[in-house]
Amino acid sequence: MVASLIGLCFFDIGVSHTQVGIQNIQGAIFLFITESTYPIMYGIIHVFPLEMPVFLRESKGHLYRVDSYYIAKTLSLIPGFVLDPVIFITIAYWLVGFRPTADAFLYTVLIVILTSNAAAACGFLFSAAFDNISTSLSFLIPFDYILFVTAGILIHLE
Repeated sequence: MVASLIGLCFFDIGVSHTQVGIQNIQGAIFLFITESTYPIMYGIIHVFPLEMPVFLRESKGHLYRVDSYYIAKTLSLIPGFVLDPVIFITIAYWLVGFRPTADAFLYTVLIVILTSNAAAACGFLFSAAFDNISTSLSFLIPFDYILFVTAGILIHLE
């Protein structure tokens, strides 16, 4: 739904080299990145605090090690970190009207997949670093603002 909404809001902006066209393209790219970052990062924040009591009980019983749990948890979530961005970009990319070549499309898909995985890693970090969700969010939100402001999209750096 979000991909369709973004695609319809920026429907067929094309690739124009005017100031307005460049701003439209930047807006669409910005939404591509934020929609592949924030839902994943804030969705992952709930993983470890909710599973920690079960994990501690089972690791004390020597059922599995910490690294086995983390690798299994990460591998189980990878299909969502790849499939969701591919579906999102497949819908939004063509509606927006970006360059209609396979290599440009695949390059965009790759960037969004890598962005989603980096966001998941950040979510895992804040999820594992704190023992409850509210504390994790208290530290993650200011961290997000720092990334958001320093990304270079919203300010002309000259």
